[in-house]
Amino acid sequence: MSVDANAAARPTGKVGRRRLLFVAGAVLAAAAAAAAALYLSGIFRPYMFAGDVIAGSAPAPSLAPLVYENGEPVDIEARRGEVVLVYFGYTRCPDICPTTLSAAARGLELAGDPAAGVTLVMVTVDPERDTREAVGEYVRLFDERFRGAWGTEDQVRSVAGAYGVTFGPGESDETGAYWVNHSPQLMAIDREGVLRVVYPVGVDPTELASDLRELLG
Repeated sequence: MSVDANAAARPTGKVGRRRLLFVAGAVLAAAAAAAAALYLSGIFRPYMFAGDVIAGSAPAPSLAPLVYENGEPVDIEARRGEVVLVYFGYTRCPDICPTTLSAAARGLELAGDPAAGVTLVMVTVDPERDTREAVGEYVRLFDERFRGAWGTEDQVRSVAGAYGVTFGPGESDETGAYWVNHSPQLMAIDREGVLRVVYPVGVDPTELASDLRELLG
């Protein structure tokens, strides 16, 4: 007479059923614990921004006494509750400025509806050649929400210094034309008016979009 080895190993009776229930319960408990751990890690793990996070909670430096193209004072305090991106550039910039502004515009687009609460202000570092109107027209080529800011060279230099930005003219060519060397970082001010993140050249629009959603809460 042949014996079914599997049948011989198969638990039978009340003891066997208890063993099966115990194993099943242990498996379910382990799965629940793993799911809880994943959930909690998502809650308590700090968000990782694409740029350098600025420590502290001091208000971002003022942009006064700069003005927009219509002469309105640039008052970032009045934009509490929104996210403000600040960039120092100029309209004749051959590469870095248009690249950064394009990335910012794409980031806002990818962020979707929440990005309605985001503004970008570009401060010209070439006030001798950039007029107020020219700066405003230039940044709106990238996104209608962007604003251009202008001031005298002394005013711009004072504001730029507060943000750790430096700038100065490069060598002139035979026609007298010149580029302006300037710090290229893009900066984000959060809804509480705190300078939170500094982005290097080449920030990825997808990562920027994620950061904007995080800053907007």
